[in-house]
Amino acid sequence: MTKEEFEVVHPTEKEKRSIWRQNFKDWGGDLTEQQYIDREIRGQKFPLTQKGGIQFFILVSPSQKNEDGTRKVLSYCEYIVKPAIVNYADGRLEEVNSYALGSVFTPTDCRKKGHAKTMLKLLGQKIDRDVRTGLKNIPFTVLYSDVGKEFYSRLGWHPHESHHLHLPPMAGPQFSTSHNYIDAMALQDLCVIDIAHIKTLVSQPLPSNVSARISFLPTSYVLDWHEQRSNYVSMIKSGKSSCLHGLQTTDGRMWIVWTHWVSNRHRKLVILRFVDLDEGQVLDSASEAKRRENVKLLLKGAQREAYDWDLAKGVEMWNPTPLVREVAAEIQGSSVVERHQSSIPSLRWHPRNQSEVGVGVDEGKEIRWVNNEFYSWC
Repeated sequence: MTKEEFEVVHPTEKEKRSIWRQNFKDWGGDLTEQQYIDREIRGQKFPLTQKGGIQFFILVSPSQKNEDGTRKVLSYCEYIVKPAIVNYADGRLEEVNSYALGSVFTPTDCRKKGHAKTMLKLLGQKIDRDVRTGLKNIPFTVLYSDVGKEFYSRLGWHPHESHHLHLPPMAGPQFSTSHNYIDAMALQDLCVIDIAHIKTLVSQPLPSNVSARISFLPTSYVLDWHEQRSNYVSMIKSGKSSCLHGLQTTDGRMWIVWTHWVSNRHRKLVILRFVDLDEGQVLDSASEAKRRENVKLLLKGAQREAYDWDLAKGVEMWNPTPLVREVAAEIQGSSVVERHQSSIPSLRWHPRNQSEVGVGVDEGKEIRWVNNEFYSWC
């Protein structure tokens, strides 16, 4: 028997819409089918995703056709191009792009046949070739597994930390000064400060057991992608959207950026990014006490925001820092959860040459993913 041949190609617009109609049944949530499809169409037009910032792929085989003779879509995925930074063991600090893969979907009648595995294997090999030949500079790609830690690890995407802090919604004091809240204009300025801060932290010398330190960059385009998606659902469900994107302490040294998930299934305030400009600094006791006070102020402010928006599942912050964990432990109802099945951050290294083959895998050295927070998710 001849081995079946497979190919990963870009879908037509008709094929994309057909897939969206199918995966709507799994992922549509509170939206109607048309609202869901409209959201996916809108998702191609954000500043982050327009002009090729989002790419779609399908697995096909010449031997498999639909009844009308058109090619049969066996599996589907997409990726978004996101800015990142890498510090290599040889001291190079490089701003790059990365691909965040998502929406892996196999039609019902094609499941249990290994098609998703084949698609991702071929796509990973294509990215490897593009990197080795110099066509692309994509040192790593990520995805977020909803099928545990083993499946994608066998394909080269290895799991990273997957904890999150949960806080219940809670009424609390309103903030008396308007500059505590972050509006769209302030957010753009804060993104510039945050990215400069990240570059400083990422550029620090690497420990001997780390082959590279990486971080996604939380640009205003990256954060806007999350807010646009959330606001689309919020406007449909409640007729309102948020013009406030987070909270900043009055001394300007710390802030959080959030987004509101209002679907019946989720209903939570998601912390996209937590910024502490004093992270890694040695402070005197008074300054350290103020820093802890600032953390509590922001966490309680997030609880109040969840309460005001009737987000019954409270606040969720991915991979909180040790300081945030310590302070959160003092808040009634807080907990830190490790996810074993859903939204597992998983990273694959794409070597540029033979010397990078096995980096972070076979050589016993790790890829250190810092700022592994929700803003990186897609």
